[in-house]
Amino acid sequence: MLAWKKSLVYLPAGSENDWTTTIHIAASEGDVNMIYKLLNHRLDCWDMLDSNSQNALHVSVLNNQDEVVRFLLDSDKCDSLVDEPDSDGNTPLHLLSASGNHVPELINHPRAKKMSFNKENQTPLDIAL
Repeated sequence: MLAWKKSLVYLPAGSENDWTTTIHIAASEGDVNMIYKLLNHRLDCWDMLDSNSQNALHVSVLNNQDEVVRFLLDSDKCDSLVDEPDSDGNTPLHLLSASGNHVPELINHPRAKKMSFNKENQTPLDIAL
């Protein structure tokens, strides 16, 4: 379908107040192959946000999809996803800390700001404690 109509990558799915995109769905399901195909058709879709202002890295962390996290972090193009806050001010590192999961590639990423504050005035280190 993407070969036929590449703009399908950008279509939101869901309701008016709670929607997502194809890359978010693939990230939540851990489908690295689909993410790879989406990025091959539309390289700029990696930075799309859902209705919670979350990118694919947020979603993959929330769904414990470590393989997707590593795949996204492996790409230079996705570096900016690391320190992007969602609508609650949480970066992917905040969400990783809250999950109790450990993905060293995200924890040690040079752009991962361990002292960034969310809207509850918490850093990822505060959440981990």
